[in-house]
Amino acid sequence: MPEAQSASATQPVLILDADQPSALAIVRSLARRGIAVHVASDAPNPLAAHSRHVQGLLQYPDPLREEAAFIRWMADCTHRFGLIIPVTERTVVPLLRHRQQLDDSRIAIAPSAALEQALDKDRTVALALALGIAVPLSITLHALDGLADAAARIGWPVVVKPARSVGQGDSQRVQLSVSYAHNLTELQAQAGHALRFGPVILQEFFQGDGVGIELIADQGMLRYAFQHRRLHEVPLTGGGSSLRISEAIVPALLAAATRLMRALAWHGVAMVEFKYQPATP
Repeated sequence: MPEAQSASATQPVLILDADQPSALAIVRSLARRGIAVHVASDAPNPLAAHSRHVQGLLQYPDPLREEAAFIRWMADCTHRFGLIIPVTERTVVPLLRHRQQLDDSRIAIAPSAALEQALDKDRTVALALALGIAVPLSITLHALDGLADAAARIGWPVVVKPARSVGQGDSQRVQLSVSYAHNLTELQAQAGHALRFGPVILQEFFQGDGVGIELIADQGMLRYAFQHRRLHEVPLTGGGSSLRISEAIVPALLAAATRLMRALAWHGVAMVEFKYQPATP
């Protein structure tokens, strides 16, 4: 996150991806500190716009389908806000690709090299392994060849992860998600779809609590950390968290997150997610 020294402290903050619950949480947090907040989305009536704290609503072109138009929109509005906060990869990815065209001193986005690595799950897994952080057995595929052999090595169910959450193919960008295959038929369908938009990572399923370490890093050095544990997910078999609880930080998880941030020279906010079994070392 670049230093926004040129941004006026009296200018409002703009939150992108206002259709997401996480954007609403940011709105409330900033408003409690007396900061004027505006929101923006490609949707005409986003969730966060209904907050009593929001002072203005803007609509931008769909970043996935109209990337060039979205960047032009950003260039036109950056001078109007002291800080712009993208919330999801839908906006982060095009901003990363075109940050040289923008005044990125006012955009809350991590350094390009660190972000490029973090957005690529294959490279992130490789970095974790190099740092001695335990990861599930992972096999990266670029085609359906070898799918059955990979499944035999991993065992069922197989976790199917697109290498990037925002993939590109068929002359379009699409939002991709993690899925779970319980047999070869499901695996062929899920992996086949994901491979249209880039490499796919097959991983072993690890039973454990979903735990996240939220943090703020300053050039790779941790300045703040917080831990949550997932209580419910949608769907129940595994997906986005729908109910979480804060809890004491597990030192081993904080140590792993610290090593990752240091290796990435990360600057800004981040969350490192784990599957954690408290009974195991």
